[in-house]
Amino acid sequence: MFPLKMVLTFHAVLLFVKKWDCMLASNMMDMWLMELARFKHSHREIKPLDVFIIAAKADKVHAAEHVVLRYKRGPVTRPIGWHWSILPEDKDFEPLNLEVSAWEDIPVPYLEGLQAPSSEYAERSIKGVQGWSRWG
Repeated sequence: MFPLKMVLTFHAVLLFVKKWDCMLASNMMDMWLMELARFKHSHREIKPLDVFIIAAKADKVHAAEHVVLRYKRGPVTRPIGWHWSILPEDKDFEPLNLEVSAWEDIPVPYLEGLQAPSSEYAERSIKGVQGWSRWG
């Protein structure tokens, strides 16, 4: 299915760029992730949850934060495909609205940050994730 391939390819490229420390390519991927986050629900192949999980797995803190801060509920539409999970578009971007399969793929510090973004617990628990202003 094309969307699956698009999401998986984007994720694989990000991991490759991170592994080989390609700064220019890494910055370009950050910009693409931010642009995908801006599309919100209008992009047919890549949805906000896909962008968030890709960013979290590649440790792109600002892109993950951008998805959460710009997320707004949208009309319920039938997805044409997915890789990790589906976040119903009429639900808020919160861990309780995610399927278990998404929980399994999101790194723990990012899940904790979503669950309690303003608490001291979240701030203490994400020492490995620097720069997310929701926790600052």
